[in-house]
Amino acid sequence: MTIILQKSLFLVDDECYEVKMYHEGIKLKEYTAYVMLNDLVYPYRGKYDPVLSKKPGLYTEKGKHIKIPFPKDMWDKYSAKKIKNTYSILEELKNNSDNFVSDETMEEALSNGEMLRPVIKESDDFLKYLVKQIILIKGVNVAHYKKQFKTSHEFPNLKQALEKDTKMTVTNFKRWAELLNFDYKIMIEDKDGSDLFKDVNYDSKVL
Repeated sequence: MTIILQKSLFLVDDECYEVKMYHEGIKLKEYTAYVMLNDLVYPYRGKYDPVLSKKPGLYTEKGKHIKIPFPKDMWDKYSAKKIKNTYSILEELKNNSDNFVSDETMEEALSNGEMLRPVIKESDDFLKYLVKQIILIKGVNVAHYKKQFKTSHEFPNLKQALEKDTKMTVTNFKRWAELLNFDYKIMIEDKDGSDLFKDVNYDSKVL
């Protein structure tokens, strides 16, 4: 039986999902994958379309859940054994000093194309946590991003703010979104399950 820890993640096909245990009646959420009793991880893929919904995973239709099962040759790829939690990622980084880019080596990194690998901390606020996850998933080549800055100190300052034990500002989050080429959507849900806040959201593609 799989036990899901806080901040568990499932990475597959360049996509990252938060992981939760599945049970009947659970409200399926975007960017979330669910562990079924067969210990396979089923990503939630949105509303079911009889014509277009061919990909294995979980869908919703008129308040009901629809599961398209994985063929046997995909069981290993979507096994719950592939689930990661952020604390195990942190330990892996701590045990491998090559994964750290220090301030002293930043100038060298800018010239030789080293990869940026931020350390995920339990104290990270949610904006900093999201940016670090995206950096780790996408693989940020420092030299590639150097040309996007007007001054030589702008990127080191942005990186230093990412590493410090301070909260990430909205300005810095938006700058990272531009650099890493991602959009984001913030949705508010009432804990009581009502649709009171259904129209309260922010979509970077629109606003």
